[in-house]
Amino acid sequence: MERARGSIRATRLGSGLPATAAPRPAPRAAYEVADPCRPRGVVDHTLAKRQVVAGLRTSVAPGYDLEAHLDPDPYLMRAATHHGEVTERVCPWCSTPGLTHVKYAYGDDLGERAGAARGDAELREMAHQYGEFDVWLVELCPGCGWNHVHLTYTLGDGRARR
Repeated sequence: MERARGSIRATRLGSGLPATAAPRPAPRAAYEVADPCRPRGVVDHTLAKRQVVAGLRTSVAPGYDLEAHLDPDPYLMRAATHHGEVTERVCPWCSTPGLTHVKYAYGDDLGERAGAARGDAELREMAHQYGEFDVWLVELCPGCGWNHVHLTYTLGDGRARR
């Protein structure tokens, strides 16, 4: 069998099989978004929060991890200080007012900017710069340390980017 001039044949190390490129995911199709700053695909996690609070209060279910909801990560505490928005909402655990909301942005389009806490102004700016990304709104009580995901939603202009 004769190889064509200029062709390269490669093998995976140790396998003896021809090397193939990893399949690339198909690009998302662009879709029309009227207002990139308007949340869509909103998921409210209130029912899950109620279940966790009820389980913690009654201690019926041994599967609940008390520390996961009452011992916040130091990065979450720092993000609440710098990027958080103090609300009038009451903590479901200690009943003190002043829950702080912290918003995190995640998505393939964001690259290295994914996973960081963001303020409202920065999220509005990012909604016009990126096609699609998810925002996680976490509530945190600075007094007792209660923390739980409150809402998740999607922002972006819908134009697929590389």
